[in-house]
Amino acid sequence: MAQNFELIFPREEGKYLVTEKGTLDKKKIQEILNSHACDWVMSPHPIDERSSFLHWHVGIHTNSNNEYATIGKWFGLKENSVEKIKGKFTSSYLLYIVHEDRGSIQQGKTKIPYDLVEANFTIDYNSLVENTRRAETLDDKLDKLANGEISEFDLYQSESVSVLRKNLKRISDALVTRSKKAKVQGKERDMQVVYITGKARTGKSYLAKRLAKEAGYSVYETSNGKNPFDDYMGQDAVIVDDIRASDFKFNEFLKITDNHMSAMVSARYHNIDLNCKCMYLTSVVPLSEFYENLRKENDEASEQITGRIGMLIEVDKKTFDISVYNDETMTYEKIARGLPNPILTDKDIQRMNVNERKKMAVNMFKGIADLSDYTADYVDKHQMSLTDDFMPVPDDDPFED
Repeated sequence: MAQNFELIFPREEGKYLVTEKGTLDKKKIQEILNSHACDWVMSPHPIDERSSFLHWHVGIHTNSNNEYATIGKWFGLKENSVEKIKGKFTSSYLLYIVHEDRGSIQQGKTKIPYDLVEANFTIDYNSLVENTRRAETLDDKLDKLANGEISEFDLYQSESVSVLRKNLKRISDALVTRSKKAKVQGKERDMQVVYITGKARTGKSYLAKRLAKEAGYSVYETSNGKNPFDDYMGQDAVIVDDIRASDFKFNEFLKITDNHMSAMVSARYHNIDLNCKCMYLTSVVPLSEFYENLRKENDEASEQITGRIGMLIEVDKKTFDISVYNDETMTYEKIARGLPNPILTDKDIQRMNVNERKKMAVNMFKGIADLSDYTADYVDKHQMSLTDDFMPVPDDDPFED
């Protein structure tokens, strides 16, 4: 039993085909449909390269379940002359009868002018087509997401908040499909791993971000906690900041730094396909010491980890050195030494820290509801320039003891 049916006129036994040219007794058909309290729509399909005769499609939506034979009796048709409508009556079928559905478009069927369609309810074809195309576009993107052709980051950049909010379950399903498929296929990647080391306040993290930006990469910075890749969305570059040998188990480190095979990493809701183009590891620990600590932590042979990191950058406040790994000698060879460090000077670092403190203080002050108007005005006034080394304090500063 069903609720949505389609009849196609003429049929051999149909009695509503008035002339050989295909003129339909639409009035009689509509009277029958209205007598059964149906929603109905009808559209002519003219002769073209895909149809050898003029015929009419009549779609019916009934309020209760019916047998095919029951619908056929209304028009004196045999049961096999009645078909069940596939898809939603008020969307996919309405597009089908004017050949605006995806299948008809792919087959090259002639589109039916909207003004030839008759129905006993209002149809806004322009909005219907626009919404359907938008939905089909999202369907295509979700297929590409599941297939690994685009990233979750790409999807969130291209779609509106409304679309994303309404399709969270579908996005999640696509990501689960992607992770399972990646695990089965063993997806390949071509990833570079860069280790940036130096003392605190030498601009290691800033350098990693700068390098990624110059390469045109989207960036993900790992979070703290058990699953540092929880919020990874397929960005091009991953920055693992302030890394220690104790942060990862040996096998985990091998997996995430594999230059040629994408890694499945643990996340809060489902495993994530870590398939970035570049990974930047920053640490105060020199690379040789990091390797040694990693071996001690995991009691493994050095051959398995050397060479995973293809580039080494050693930074101090004034200069930096660049080395690359030589697979033949299994050592790092310096290709640049003593280059001036343009990233952060002492004054840059001091100013950055001072500015951050200024912003924090301003936000704290503005959040206090019972501050006097004078205090609020003072805070606003002296926030005009955060590039000053020090916030100016007037002689009559009310905060002095």
